[in-house]
Amino acid sequence: PVGGAVTGREGKLALKNGKGFPYRRFQPIERITPTRGLSNPTCPLPVPARSRLLSHSMSRPRSMMQPAPARAGRMAALTTTLLAPALCTTALAATPVATAPAQDMSQLLGRVVEDAIPFMSFALGDAAEWVNHPKDAGLKRAFTLLDDRLAELPQEMNGNMPPPLQMALSPEAIPTWLHFLRSPKSFSIGGSTELQSQDGEGLVMGFALHEPSEEAAAAYEAELMGLLAQMGAEMPPGIIQREGSSLVVKAGMQPAAIGSTKAAALLEGGSMVEEVTINVGGFIQHLERQFQIGYAPPEAAMVLELLRRFGLDQMTMDMAVKTDGTHMHTASVMSGIGGRMIEAGILKADGLMASHLAPIPADAHFASVQRLDMGALFEGLNSLASGIMAEQGMGDDADLGEMVKSMVGIDLREGLFGAFGDTFGFYSSDTTGGGGMTSMVMFASIEDVDALTDTKEQIEMLLNSVAAGETNGYVSFRTWMDGEVEYTTLMFPGLPVPLEITFAMSDRWAVFGATPQAALGAMRHITSGGKSISSHPDLAPLLGQSSRTAVSYMDTAYYARMGYGPTTMMMSAVSNAVRSPMDATRDAGPMMPTYSDFAEGIMPQIGYTEVRDGDLITIASGDGSTVVGIAAAMGILQEFAPLIMIPVMAAGAEEMGREFGFRF
Repeated sequence: PVGGAVTGREGKLALKNGKGFPYRRFQPIERITPTRGLSNPTCPLPVPARSRLLSHSMSRPRSMMQPAPARAGRMAALTTTLLAPALCTTALAATPVATAPAQDMSQLLGRVVEDAIPFMSFALGDAAEWVNHPKDAGLKRAFTLLDDRLAELPQEMNGNMPPPLQMALSPEAIPTWLHFLRSPKSFSIGGSTELQSQDGEGLVMGFALHEPSEEAAAAYEAELMGLLAQMGAEMPPGIIQREGSSLVVKAGMQPAAIGSTKAAALLEGGSMVEEVTINVGGFIQHLERQFQIGYAPPEAAMVLELLRRFGLDQMTMDMAVKTDGTHMHTASVMSGIGGRMIEAGILKADGLMASHLAPIPADAHFASVQRLDMGALFEGLNSLASGIMAEQGMGDDADLGEMVKSMVGIDLREGLFGAFGDTFGFYSSDTTGGGGMTSMVMFASIEDVDALTDTKEQIEMLLNSVAAGETNGYVSFRTWMDGEVEYTTLMFPGLPVPLEITFAMSDRWAVFGATPQAALGAMRHITSGGKSISSHPDLAPLLGQSSRTAVSYMDTAYYARMGYGPTTMMMSAVSNAVRSPMDATRDAGPMMPTYSDFAEGIMPQIGYTEVRDGDLITIASGDGSTVVGIAAAMGILQEFAPLIMIPVMAAGAEEMGREFGFRF
């Protein structure tokens, strides 16, 4: 099906249409002749002779195991290895429908494989229900003009479009496509052991479009199939099956029904916006099967074993979002993991009180608090690490904590993890820096302040010793005092690095600030006993309930205010896009409300986490306006955009290190 030859040092991969992709030939090379995993054995892609990734060998390529004389040679071989599957896919895409892969798919269409294991399901609700908030009226008007605008495109392009595309954008066809986009739909993907043993992948899929009635489903099926026939699209017979009021396409799997998840069941009433299920255990099971039959690298075995020991091979995650026109409600469920964390003592099951939120100032714009026993968490991790070390021949009594203590003198068990209390969180506030990125603070309660102080000093000495030898004094940890509180700051003496992460602690709380000012503000708030976020009227009802393990808060109005300008420009772009250059009377009008109307009554997002029937669930509610949500997201992006400067600064520091002769 794919022809062509490779000649000379410069060549092309020739396809059926006579065109090809230029490449540089690496020495030595060999032609791939896969016997499994790739469905087209004639794909003539050049790969390094010593690389066996594409033939799915269990051994690693020698080019990755042994040092080569030139780094460029290794990178060239690796690049070819990584790009070859994509190029093979491109070649196969040019193959006629009658080739073997298409025949295999046609045999899979319309049926469900018995041993199909779902990996992920995704569903979208009726798009018309997403924008029912009064502040979204302009956006909803724009949606109603979209079909008329699309119908004008063929005329504007003066007919310079292929006939199928002209048909697809005809005034008669556009409502069909828009109906497809707006209607509720669900998609599932999974794996099959039966198919996996045949082609190494074993992927199965299912898709469904959901109509309000059986009559509507029959009418839309006829409309869609008629349009595809007019466009000349060759559709396998029976590809679409009508099941009640749904149009279903099965490729080995039945798509999940909308509203079938645990998360959706937690949200009463309202219209579904989206729904997601991730079957972590099913995906791990599929990867294990791939490893057994030789389609996964050896390194996968260690990763899978770690996931299994963490109990993730039994976990599924559900998430659902619904709207009732005024609020947006979100629920997520991590099945089974909550009960195991309670049994291990990692999660504290006695609830959250106002005292646990005391470190967070009342003017916080974002906050999250979690009850978590770090000592129990360490023992769980240590047990996992000890088991692995024992399997590696390091003895049945191998202990990660003792090993680290003997090597560097730091007691992880009692001096670090065990010295912390059971409350952790982070926030940004006006008190700690105006509410932006530089006002971010992490905090933790302290159980043993003396042990934690000793460990902090040991870590400082160790890191300063390493930094002195590696950076000639350009990086160091230095301590300073504010009243009776000691602060430790990461500094870069002599270098213009805009970073001063600071740590401080009192007898009950430890804080990490993004800046010295943030740490100062946080610690002064704690020591003064200032008003905390626990007094917020929407948060207070969540406190005092024994099942709650975490709460979260976001001041949506604050972030939406920052994002109002960029969102207004975005809505102007949408408004202009649906306007007509031919009909001046068609206009959606202003899409964004005035700022005073926009800002009125914006609701914060409040959430909580708890363990229920062994599951770890999180439920949150917030403002139901789409434009408010977009503006808040733009505000958050604008607030934290400086984070992208961190890798730039790191690269600059490395270059400066080379210039001044020290390693950074």
